[in-house]
Amino acid sequence: MKQLDFVKCLVIICMLFTGIIFAGFFECSFAVQQLDDVVITSNSHSDPDSLTTISITWSYATQNSIDGYYYTLSTLSDYTIVATDEMLNNTADEVNLTASDGTYYFYIAPYKSFPPPLILGSTTKEGPIVVDTTSPGNISVNGPETTETDLISLTIGADEVIDQVCVSESTYGTCGWEDFESPNHEYSLKSGLGQYLLKVQVKDIAGNIGQASPFAITYTTSDQITLATYTSVPTLTEWGFFIFFGMLLMIALISIRRPLSFIYRN
Repeated sequence: MKQLDFVKCLVIICMLFTGIIFAGFFECSFAVQQLDDVVITSNSHSDPDSLTTISITWSYATQNSIDGYYYTLSTLSDYTIVATDEMLNNTADEVNLTASDGTYYFYIAPYKSFPPPLILGSTTKEGPIVVDTTSPGNISVNGPETTETDLISLTIGADEVIDQVCVSESTYGTCGWEDFESPNHEYSLKSGLGQYLLKVQVKDIAGNIGQASPFAITYTTSDQITLATYTSVPTLTEWGFFIFFGMLLMIALISIRRPLSFIYRN
């Protein structure tokens, strides 16, 4: 009888011990499932950038409560971190990634592997991250051929969005960058009356620079335009009329002179 009671007590103790162990594992698993979200604190490419190195920093509320992070840089706009992605320890708070031209998204999640099983926290997404190293192309500049005021309006276009414009009256780049007002950009001629070959450069949002062919414009007054119109050198067509009528006049004189000579002889 005593032996039976001992066995019953032993079974009860084992059951209690097993229950405690399972309860402990359940509690740990529940705690891990409540992992905090990773908070992105900076992104070197919050705007499109020509840098091919992408720097991301983050913070985590309780670093000591996790074993580290899984992360990836992807062209996918929707993704969930898995345990086969890149790994960092729990002291990391920054990563530098190299990428070529394109649009990317950064994903990161905390994890805890001990006690098992491995538990992943929620995935934090950062993006779009745009790497752009290509200069604007197909740059066009249109405007008046002549102007009577120093302030002119230039219509400037390119094969991508223009962020800033640089207009020079001498050489490319000898000017200050100005915000571009699409599509017409106002510019004030600085060198007074005369002929200009404007050198126009444009910059995209990523900071890449492209340049247009020189744009010719003449700054003059209305009086000079009128004077040039009325004192212009005869064209080749006008000279042709002068020569033609001159030849007719000579022929007429010769024709008249011959009959007169005949009359005087007789």
